[in-house]
Amino acid sequence: MIPKTLPDLRPSQILSDDICATTVYPDIIVHIRGKERANLLVIEVKRYCDWDVVDDHDSAKLRGFTDQNGLFRYTWGVFLNFKVRGGFPHAKAIWFHDGKCMGKDNVILSKKKSPLSDD
Repeated sequence: MIPKTLPDLRPSQILSDDICATTVYPDIIVHIRGKERANLLVIEVKRYCDWDVVDDHDSAKLRGFTDQNGLFRYTWGVFLNFKVRGGFPHAKAIWFHDGKCMGKDNVILSKKKSPLSDD
């Protein structure tokens, strides 16, 4: 069996406990096993990295996973960025579809201040 890969991302070594995010394993996948064209959603999750952008590596992964001409063909991809410090807990979702970034959503998770808040 030949493993599926993303053309723009080649890790030097694949490790299951990779903490530097050099592999192309997504954080979360939603799919129906055993069905053709049943890759529904691929999710990458970070905790408060650069708030308004997806880093190049995660962006390339989500573009590759959602490319409908590629090997994986997930219908949707999303980069979730959780802000845990400073004010109300919230997240930013950056959506991908057919190999392209489709837009951003801000989500307020609670109307109570975070216990980790610096405010």
